Amino acid sequence: MVAEDRELYDRLLTSFARDADDVLGQLRAPDIDGISIGRTLHRMRGSAGVVGAHRLVQATIDGEEALANHALSDRQLEGILAEVEAARECALQLAESGISVATDSATHVTEPTPARSAPAAPEFAVRVETPSVAGADGAAAAPERRATVLVVDDNATSADFLASALRVEHPVLVANSGEEALRVAADPEVALSLVLLDLDMPTMHGLEVCRRLKAAPTTARIPVLFISASRSAADEEAGLDAGALDFIHKPFSPSLVRARIRNHLRLFQYEEELRRASEVDELTGLANRRALNEHFDREWRTAQRTGEPLALLLIDVDHFKAYNDALGHLAGDECLTAVARVLASSVRGKTDGVARWGGEEFALLLPGETREGVERVATRLLEAVRSLQLPHPAPVGGPFLSVSIGGAFRDTKDRRNPDALLAAADEALYRAKDSGRDRAVISGN
Repeated sequence: MVAEDRELYDRLLTSFARDADDVLGQLRAPDIDGISIGRTLHRMRGSAGVVGAHRLVQATIDGEEALANHALSDRQLEGILAEVEAARECALQLAESGISVATDSATHVTEPTPARSAPAAPEFAVRVETPSVAGADGAAAAPERRATVLVVDDNATSADFLASALRVEHPVLVANSGEEALRVAADPEVALSLVLLDLDMPTMHGLEVCRRLKAAPTTARIPVLFISASRSAADEEAGLDAGALDFIHKPFSPSLVRARIRNHLRLFQYEEELRRASEVDELTGLANRRALNEHFDREWRTAQRTGEPLALLLIDVDHFKAYNDALGHLAGDECLTAVARVLASSVRGKTDGVARWGGEEFALLLPGETREGVERVATRLLEAVRSLQLPHPAPVGGPFLSVSIGGAFRDTKDRRNPDALLAAADEALYRAKDSGRDRAVISGN
């Protein structure tokens, strides 16, 4: 962990020392039970991992394993207490000395800055140099937008330090349990761009949190990075297999964590742009048929679950082939773009708006609308296209361009499948065109 921010690191060391004091008091309590010992050791392990107290991390791991096997002896517990005391004293000395501190798991050497001497304790690995990650211009690169990051860690010291380090570049939310993390991620008012997830948490393990995030359609695409004091290759592999993109080891360098987050966010944003492009009709800018099909499936399942009504409108430009043949394909493209624009603006606020269904056809899903509401929307669409007053060079029914609309309505008692609703809307569209065009026909109850 690199202390490029002296105040931040001093706060971490002081917080660790307070945690150590609490742990010493709890573990020395005469009436402490096995469950409380386990929770206290777990808490100490989390705090020790953040500051790079490697001996203490291992001592707590050994203690938790012995406790799980009903083999934790008084002698082993006293050894853990001694490690807690040594780490606490080292943290206080480092905080008071003003040394620029970093932990390096590869070396356990204390190096003072030229002006000061370091405390003689191998517990924390210390370096003066601060690595930096810079862009091509030499400045630290940052994502194009301020993406919200969720930090999930049951250890308050670890969560606070990590959140403070990340707030330099991102809005940060903190969850202290897996259950809380899932609630935050599922909140439609919260737009998360990345999750930093602790691996070993007491009530819900980080692996389970990751699997649930990846299993839910609304959170499956959010990048997840594990951050843990574990050095186990098996843990790292399990985290990546669960769907995480990266595994960051404690103690960590804030600058390198920020750099990794920037890289993953750039990749995430690029993938989101590709996904959006694959769901948008290039000519009109509306959702394309693929996007509508996915949305249709989601809304159908929601309607089945909630009992809410669901309607589908199919909209066809009248005599478009004659328009295209007379004026050419460029004029035909301009016509479709103009129709798409007025259709979209006339249903602004509806879920996902209008989609281009193909050729000169458009479609609109209306979840939760009554039959009367669907009829009002269809009438508004007809009037919006009429208001364009686009002259038709080969008029059949009238001098201006018009559309025909077929709609199907599914009420709470309807047990048809999505294909049946689509077929009903298509049949209603045929009847609208057969009865003179420039009108809407809505089928259903």
